[in-house]
Amino acid sequence: MERSGAGALAVHDDGRMRRLFEQPGPVMTVWVNRPEPVPATIATRVRSVHDTVDEVLPSNAADAVDRALSEGFEQSPAMVLVVGNDGIRFAYTATSPLRFEATLFGELPALAPVIGDLQTSIPFVLAMVDRRGADLYWSTPDGEGSRSVEGDDTYLRKVQAGGWSHKTYQQRAENTWEHTAAEVAGELEQIVRRIDARLVILASEERMEQSLREHLQPEIVELVRDVTGSRSRDGSDDERREQVERWIRSAVAEDTVAALQLFEQERGQADRAASGAAETFEALRQSRVDTLLIHDDGTQQRTAFFDRDEPGLVALDRTTFADLGRDPAGPARLHDVAIRACLLTGAGVRVVPEHTRLDEGIGAILRW
Repeated sequence: MERSGAGALAVHDDGRMRRLFEQPGPVMTVWVNRPEPVPATIATRVRSVHDTVDEVLPSNAADAVDRALSEGFEQSPAMVLVVGNDGIRFAYTATSPLRFEATLFGELPALAPVIGDLQTSIPFVLAMVDRRGADLYWSTPDGEGSRSVEGDDTYLRKVQAGGWSHKTYQQRAENTWEHTAAEVAGELEQIVRRIDARLVILASEERMEQSLREHLQPEIVELVRDVTGSRSRDGSDDERREQVERWIRSAVAEDTVAALQLFEQERGQADRAASGAAETFEALRQSRVDTLLIHDDGTQQRTAFFDRDEPGLVALDRTTFADLGRDPAGPARLHDVAIRACLLTGAGVRVVPEHTRLDEGIGAILRW
């Protein structure tokens, strides 16, 4: 939908959450981190969650949780499970530990941690470059890919000669490096634009790094971040991986800061911002929400109501529905009602830290 100003990066529905919201409640949502990787410790944690679920849902659902956690913890540091009387409806393996753990029972699933993890899956390119070419790897929320660029290494392979010949070969080699850098830059720019990359992470020797930057467009150079190593195998894989992860975390944090700054700017102008439950729910009913900003640590218990057939129809009490002659669904946790409304109406959601100007842990950047 059109907006009258700048927007913020946010998570939108990918189909899985929509299907989940369309199923009837109640459900239990489990946010759980894997403990230290010791079999006995993991087994104790799994059993604890199993017993909690078993107090509310049928034993077959609790047993399914046991199996899902035991398998999921082999690959993932954290999981979010949505469980109904019919068993597990949704199992999400997170890429990093969750900031909060909770077990929530209600009419709607509590998906804030899933959204928080999804917003860390930013599209990026890793470019490993040397004077002979480059290996380009890219990652997006939808998949991964790779491409190699092989430059002309004729003069790099020649035996060095003395005197005039040496200078000639050296100049030709440098010309070759420049040509290779230009070729790599062209391919890199195509990939960046195709996947709308948020970051370009560069592992390169200094000479080629300088040449490559000179051949890239300024807006691409702004995305470049350096890491250890180059194209050759040098034993720095683990260090480089840690640096890549740090740059990604930094970029995600920058995006969150940018969203909050835009919110504060619009709030200060009394323009395209809503803060607190009342303002945000009014904006949801008017289809004005572009990006929902939400802080959810699992302790928020205020409730709200929603309409199963009209996703944007939400309210903090029954009166709004009574005035419309409608019978609402709920109550459900206010945060979950707001997230559902956004994901089912095309609005985005961004999970943010606790913020002083975000009343009740909820607010929005509006379309107009």
